[in-house]
Amino acid sequence: MKNGVVNPRIPEMVNNILWYTRVGDKVAEFLKGRKTCIKVKDKELCEINGRVIKVNSSSDVMKIASTYNLPVSFLGSTDVLIGDLKLVTPTWVIGFRSKDYWRLGLDTAWLIAKFLVDNGIEKSVYIAYIGKGFEVRINERVLSGIDDSSKVSFSIVEYVLRKLKLKLQRIVYASHGRIYVKNGVVDRMLYAPLTLLSSSETVIYFKIDEVEEFDLSWASTNSPKHDDKWREYDKNEVLEIANKALMEVKDENPTVIKIKRPVSWKNIERFQVMGLMQAARYYLLKGDLDKAKSFGYNRAVFYAWAKHYGGRLRYYRQPSKIGQESISVSGATKNRTWRQATILGEPVTISPRGWYGMGGEEHLPRHYDENIAKKIEIVIPYEIAWKATLEYLKKFPREVLEDQQKFFRIVYQPVRDSFIEDVLLNRSPRKIVKIEEGKQVRKSAEQHVAKPFRSLEEFMKDKKS
Repeated sequence: MKNGVVNPRIPEMVNNILWYTRVGDKVAEFLKGRKTCIKVKDKELCEINGRVIKVNSSSDVMKIASTYNLPVSFLGSTDVLIGDLKLVTPTWVIGFRSKDYWRLGLDTAWLIAKFLVDNGIEKSVYIAYIGKGFEVRINERVLSGIDDSSKVSFSIVEYVLRKLKLKLQRIVYASHGRIYVKNGVVDRMLYAPLTLLSSSETVIYFKIDEVEEFDLSWASTNSPKHDDKWREYDKNEVLEIANKALMEVKDENPTVIKIKRPVSWKNIERFQVMGLMQAARYYLLKGDLDKAKSFGYNRAVFYAWAKHYGGRLRYYRQPSKIGQESISVSGATKNRTWRQATILGEPVTISPRGWYGMGGEEHLPRHYDENIAKKIEIVIPYEIAWKATLEYLKKFPREVLEDQQKFFRIVYQPVRDSFIEDVLLNRSPRKIVKIEEGKQVRKSAEQHVAKPFRSLEEFMKDKKS
């Protein structure tokens, strides 16, 4: 064990005795004081031979596990008796219909956990991977100084779900109903840490700062990556959100966010996909978020304008000697000198203040927020779209991301009309066009039939309306 992370190496296919000999103490620690059930081949049992299952030690775990030839899962109730205190584990459930969508499920768990962190609960929060979904939990011991922990736990979970309801609904709808979210406090049995899900997969717990690195391989029985820091808690963290929750949540109706049948989703428009992917591309390679937003919005405007008025692209071509030519523009920045440069293979104009722009107009981070981020937010929480895009781009070689034509053809073009399905849900560039398939990479808008020319200002008025 290192830094609270357990990594028991055992053969890829396991049996109950071998497995629980190694991790039985961790399972028992979680189950002690809880109503306990086991699951064997999707059948849940809370009694064996007419006797209620109780687990107080690793020997109890071994005794039960050794009686079955199939993998045994151990589950404990959300309520737990610790000394004379009955505490309840605040739990948010994020389920998915197929493991193909586990990444969006993880992003949803992250969204909830981040809300808790933003509201002062950080040390006490952990995430559980349970095979068919994730659970965000708060260590129940934070409630040890609070009366009626059952009510408080329920109220905290409801408070968060109701505050995030619109974002969560968008995730559920964007997922085509493949994701659901619900209050996990009522009548919920929780998987114990490192309990078997199958002969090759186990339950693991991890903290929010490990979300970016998480992968399904962490749950492999061959070499599980489980973090014992789930035990950590701070009683002072929960007081503020508990008071807010008790004031706002007056009913006892648990929230469930799901759709009964698949529905068609609204996709994200090309303009927003271009802006988002260009901003993420810039951020990955250069690391400046504000400049990334300026660049992303600038490229979205440029390609949209160029598509409509491609015959006039010559006005924005790159000069032969970068940095030695400049242009003076009229309008908002009249008589101020702009410079031209090539950034990530893209010919751009840069304002005296360092922002990207066109036609004398600076493209600022707020323009990105208003025209890209807010429009995406209508379909899916922007922060999740941003995370998914960064993850998608990381799958490509740096040489592709740094090249204008390769980026357009290989990264952007295959998913521009299917962002939800291919970037947000599948997270795999399954429609990638091989570089060697042709050197006829996009020749920009010059291939389009030029339409009657209008100014950039007129064009942008139409885009914003």
